[in-house]
Amino acid sequence: IACRGNGETTVSATISFASKVAGIKVFVTGGIGGVHRQGESRKPKVPQGSYFCVFNFVFIKLLGLNRTRYKTPVAVVCAGVKSILDIPRTLEYLVRPSYSARAYSTDEFPAFFTPKSG
Repeated sequence: IACRGNGETTVSATISFASKVAGIKVFVTGGIGGVHRQGESRKPKVPQGSYFCVFNFVFIKLLGLNRTRYKTPVAVVCAGVKSILDIPRTLEYLVRPSYSARAYSTDEFPAFFTPKSG
């Protein structure tokens, strides 16, 4: 922003910015990250000296969303979890006191581009 260039932020960074800087209460995004398929057997590629701690190859974005949610009262509306991820395990992670995962007009959580996740 300061350099007047293009850029992007993670969902958690956008929530933090929206709440603290702009006073926004509802944030809408395409899809959220989550738990990778076969995450427990994959080793994440984390740069040496990095301060990130990854457990079971959970997207850092989702961990950040969890940390951010405790500090900021922002509702996140999305098209669902990205379909390349492990949706059932991601939903297990989301069903915690800090989240309220809901689907509109369906009994099944959507998978970003599709109304049903299987």
